[in-house]
Amino acid sequence: MLPASGPSAFEPAFGVPTVLTDHLEVTGVWRPHDYIVTRTFFDGDKLYRQESAADAGFLDGYVRWFKDRVPGVGYHFNTAAELIDATNEMYQSTAACIGWRGPMEGSVRSPRPNAFMSPTPKSDRRDLLIPPSRRRST
Repeated sequence: MLPASGPSAFEPAFGVPTVLTDHLEVTGVWRPHDYIVTRTFFDGDKLYRQESAADAGFLDGYVRWFKDRVPGVGYHFNTAAELIDATNEMYQSTAACIGWRGPMEGSVRSPRPNAFMSPTPKSDRRDLLIPPSRRRST
């Protein structure tokens, strides 16, 4: 399985509230109204989802590369109930929206550096693992 790719980036790029499901990483969305629902990871009998999966390192690409090589370690796809919960969460958390795309805030950073960094700097938005309705307002 691959991390978030082109089609999953369309909605957040245009400011549309987005939920990514069956996700393996904390990538692909970045706005406060977005949400990520991870797969359920397992290591033996212990299950990890959302923040516990991030704490255990499963959202750093570990399972993607080792699930077929390490017995007893892997993931389960989202269940129908989890997908319905994610849909209901986004429906309820956006009920008051009269439109998705407001004017741009801030400014474009200029000049942009003409450089490529390797490894790419990591800045996970772990708050996106928490349903929008359960996040603390800042």
